[in-house]
Amino acid sequence: MRQNWKASLTSRVSSRSWRIDLDRDVSDKPCEKVVEEFRLAVGQDCLAGHLHCIGIFENPNCPLCKKDEVMDRNHLLGCSALRGDSEVKRYWSARHLLMGH
Repeated sequence: MRQNWKASLTSRVSSRSWRIDLDRDVSDKPCEKVVEEFRLAVGQDCLAGHLHCIGIFENPNCPLCKKDEVMDRNHLLGCSALRGDSEVKRYWSARHLLMGH
């Protein structure tokens, strides 16, 4: 039974569009980078756009820079409230600010 479940899961995951994007060797990347890439690729990140979709935030727009733009992966590099020169640094900065850390 366990092998049938594993085969079924492997089959379903291999057909996901994000699987192709992440189907590279990640063993030499820092954990923080891998986590950020995965979360943004599958769309289940800690940004306002996703948090709005799952009913945690009332508004999908960026509460940090107050622009009338949905806070998602595309918004990260242009957000004036975030610091950092990479998507990874900006993602983690946004996450910490949004979660109150």
